[in-house]
Amino acid sequence: MTSEVQRDRAQAFRQLHQRGRILVLPNAWDAASARIFELEGFPAIGTTSAGMAWSLGFPDGERLPLALLVQGVRRIVEAVEVPVSVDIERGYGEGPEEVREALRLVIEAGAVGINIEDGVSGGSGKLAEPDVLVRRISAIRRLATEMDVSLFINARTDVYFVPGMDAGSRLEEAARRLALYTGAGADGLFVPGLTRPEEIARLVQGCDRPLNLYAGPGVPAAKELEELGVARVSVGCGPMQASLALTRRIARELLQAGTYTAFTEDSLSYSDANGMFGAAAGRRRGEEMEGAVLIQRYYEAWSKGDVAALEDLCSPDFVGHDPATGPDFDLEGLKQRLAMFRQTIPDFRVTSEDVIAWGDRVAVRWRTDTTIAGELFGFPPAGRRASWTGITIYRLSGSRIAELWNEWDNLRMLTAVGAGSSSPHFSISKP
Repeated sequence: MTSEVQRDRAQAFRQLHQRGRILVLPNAWDAASARIFELEGFPAIGTTSAGMAWSLGFPDGERLPLALLVQGVRRIVEAVEVPVSVDIERGYGEGPEEVREALRLVIEAGAVGINIEDGVSGGSGKLAEPDVLVRRISAIRRLATEMDVSLFINARTDVYFVPGMDAGSRLEEAARRLALYTGAGADGLFVPGLTRPEEIARLVQGCDRPLNLYAGPGVPAAKELEELGVARVSVGCGPMQASLALTRRIARELLQAGTYTAFTEDSLSYSDANGMFGAAAGRRRGEEMEGAVLIQRYYEAWSKGDVAALEDLCSPDFVGHDPATGPDFDLEGLKQRLAMFRQTIPDFRVTSEDVIAWGDRVAVRWRTDTTIAGELFGFPPAGRRASWTGITIYRLSGSRIAELWNEWDNLRMLTAVGAGSSSPHFSISKP
């Protein structure tokens, strides 16, 4: 997904909370469930942390590895054309900086909203102090600004899940925490467990942010919640639990009766299910092709020594990582590298041999065949014809290169500049 599309979806998601009509937000656990919700007409989709964890064989409670969460988010985002908000539980980190880096990956995967909770402190069984979430919200807000994404932060308090509090104290503590989270930069406020209309109305009146409730037993219907001033109602892991219950009924019928009613009646046809993903697959292929073409233009700029072209091909905040040649470098450093290579290697040419594109990444195995005519990395001019290879992974942002990771065949490079003997797998000859 391009950065322009992500910004548009972020704006659309924000507007869904400001139109005076309640947003009923379904929670998906994979691409298929997300696609079902989209096809039925929902204007946005949330994820369920429990549902995603269970679908991949993990219990809820940040037990799902972050890498798998991000991968799952990316697949959901790529499967639909509506905004996606992600349940990140307590933030996947001990401190604000760890949470910030986890959120960077979630935003890069295409999320335009998040749900983050105070929750229960590990081992204590008590609700975490509100300043913990305040610091995390502040860090996330700064990150979203830096990434130029209008991320909708929905701050959740679990006050109504803590036993032993009377109704008045519970409502008062919820209001206190929501005010703190609003001050830290929250865009929406989430109070699962709240069911009584009179308490809902009081909380709505005391908040200056959209209020989100959790659908379930005892919670008023969406229309009544809308009349009370609630802006959003989400369903959490409820649909996933219902799907698991259906699967259990299917299993029991098969084992006990040997019949097939539970999965043959009111079931999607194979063609309907398979057809849900045709457009998404085509869209992904198109975006991946665009990424591959962008990298080809980048190599053409290097082969031509076109320093000015890098301005159009790379983001202003570009970062390059090339451990073999020194510290990280920005766009100006990249230009200096290209200028240095053209001076040292006038006939420098780069050829891409293998290209793999996925999501916002493009990986390239490349080769260069050239004559080293000048000093290179501190070595005197070799005057030799040389060839070496490398692998570079690019991260794209919109239609530009935002970051790259470079790995050279260092032995061949050293041999090429005359620092060592020739490798048996590498031929080098004097001109």
